[in-house]
Amino acid sequence: MKVDKSVSANVTLSPVSGVNKTEIIAGKRVEEHECRIINLDSGFVHKLLCDGPTFSAGTACTYRCSYCYVETMLHKLPAVRAIKERTGCKFQDLVIRRKDAVRQVVKELTDAKGRPKFSDPNDHRVIFGSPLVDVAATVALADETAEICMQILELTHWQIRLLSKSHLLPRVAQAIPERYKHRVIYGVSTGTLDDELAAAFEKGTPLVSARIKSLRWLQDHGHRTFGMICPILPQRDPQRFAQKIAEAIRVENCEHVWAEVLNVRGESMARTVEALKSGGFGEAAMLLEQTTANKNTWESYARGTFEALSSVIPHDKLRFMQYVSKSTAEWWNGRPGALPLGAAAGSRSIASQTPSAAKMGTLGLPEITAELLEQGRIEREQHERELARTLPELFQRRSPFWEAVSALAFAKVLLPTWKPEGKEQLEAAERCLKLLTPDARKVAREVGQIVGDHASKRWPAEIYDEAFAD
Repeated sequence: MKVDKSVSANVTLSPVSGVNKTEIIAGKRVEEHECRIINLDSGFVHKLLCDGPTFSAGTACTYRCSYCYVETMLHKLPAVRAIKERTGCKFQDLVIRRKDAVRQVVKELTDAKGRPKFSDPNDHRVIFGSPLVDVAATVALADETAEICMQILELTHWQIRLLSKSHLLPRVAQAIPERYKHRVIYGVSTGTLDDELAAAFEKGTPLVSARIKSLRWLQDHGHRTFGMICPILPQRDPQRFAQKIAEAIRVENCEHVWAEVLNVRGESMARTVEALKSGGFGEAAMLLEQTTANKNTWESYARGTFEALSSVIPHDKLRFMQYVSKSTAEWWNGRPGALPLGAAAGSRSIASQTPSAAKMGTLGLPEITAELLEQGRIEREQHERELARTLPELFQRRSPFWEAVSALAFAKVLLPTWKPEGKEQLEAAERCLKLLTPDARKVAREVGQIVGDHASKRWPAEIYDEAFAD
């Protein structure tokens, strides 16, 4: 693939050979496992980064960011545990790729006869890459991402959002034909503009200045772009930081700008403090420790950062992500440019929008809940409780897509494990089943073996027999 010299002149490229047991990337051992690439119902929809679908060609990243949340999500995944046990390596010392990712994408996007599953020309939903790994960490991985994008662009009418801490997104852009240019949106993660500071807690990543340069190249060449100011460390002068970073990413050329402060995920905060100290940034480490000492100081840090950014980024572009509690939700909910997250978020004016004005396509089968469980986003018992609580709400959306999602969730996960107890739960279950449209019933019937094996043992026959009848 030909690469524009204006991009590659200041880029050091490190090609990666085919995966084998002894391959090393950035000092990490490379392993691979068989896994789905596309998740049609990702939680990233709540962050407005996609309309539900995401894709990941890997499970463990090339980089070593101190605040990374992926291990917390996936540490119980059987495939990850098996690789760790077999190699004796820690998660952070592994690059885990997904086997035959490009071929797998084609398989997931086509039916048994090779026909596209998502062929509706009005289905312009956004798919996000990647919630788990960097899509362009090396030349080889950037090229793999370009191939995956080509399959998505050829087999669907979806749009693609790519986020990276790399400077190689222009390489991906140059591999995609002009006819698809309008369907891909590029962004780079830039929580700081200080190259040395970033290197202390985002180990192995390209310089922030190189990322900014790549973003500007994309903008200068007419590509769609977005900003991702994340994670933002506590600042002595939040207003000055906001002004500088808005200028750097050229907000006027970004469709939207996401931003987020550093959140506590597992040991992420302690690791980041230690990384800053080890990198010679004692003052930044001390400020982070002071700011995150209790919930009140952390909340003040988040609000101050938001207010600074909202003063320089138009409210219709800003999407400041903030996990809220019952005590803080009132301040955040409905505030222009704020995107409250979490169970306490409630009604969110900004989150009622979707990334695309897409008409959701018909669901193609077993893509939904098995992936949720596989990726370890929700523990089994939490998953059951969440489904029991949210299924009625999902059905009420009266969208064929969401009804099909709910039908599949109901048939594949809830029925085999959850026995409703008491009048309230039985009524909720009956309401869910009876609200299924014929199309959604068809989806559920296609996993009817599960229904037959499990539902009849636990549920009054009149409930599910009526709901799934032709």
